[in-house]
Amino acid sequence: NTASEFSAIWSDSPKGKLWAAGTAGTMIYSTNGGANWTQQNTNSIVGTNNIQMLNSNTGFTAGGNAFSSGAICKTTNSGSAWTVLPVPMVYSNYQIVDLEFINVNTGWAVGGHPFASGGVLTCIKTTDGGNTWINQSANNIGYHNVALDIDMVDANTGFFVTP
Repeated sequence: NTASEFSAIWSDSPKGKLWAAGTAGTMIYSTNGGANWTQQNTNSIVGTNNIQMLNSNTGFTAGGNAFSSGAICKTTNSGSAWTVLPVPMVYSNYQIVDLEFINVNTGWAVGGHPFASGGVLTCIKTTDGGNTWINQSANNIGYHNVALDIDMVDANTGFFVTP
């Protein structure tokens, strides 16, 4: 009874820690493979689209929908506290659909605004754990849709898909 929908889940092992989220502001957490759950508050006003934990303590969420602003949240204590990260204007007005971090400092977030004229694809990058974000050139290479998924091979090579 903690959320009306779930759209993201992360597991570190079959009998280990699990995080699940969906409804704005709500995260549930298990330390025993889902046998028992506790509620955590993400402090986000938008629903969660994806969760990525980098280790037992540090993780990020991507959130938003096509009709509201996007948000990225971060935890450094297994989700006991989540902080909404500062996403620069224009990108904070777009949904954040997915994110991919290759370490605790370097990551990318993708999404966009599907109802803008022709759609607007968004790809932003951080190198300081989400404190600042930089626009990536994907916005300027002729894509006019929403990015749905991103996978980075390393700090220089990655791929994203659009519908």
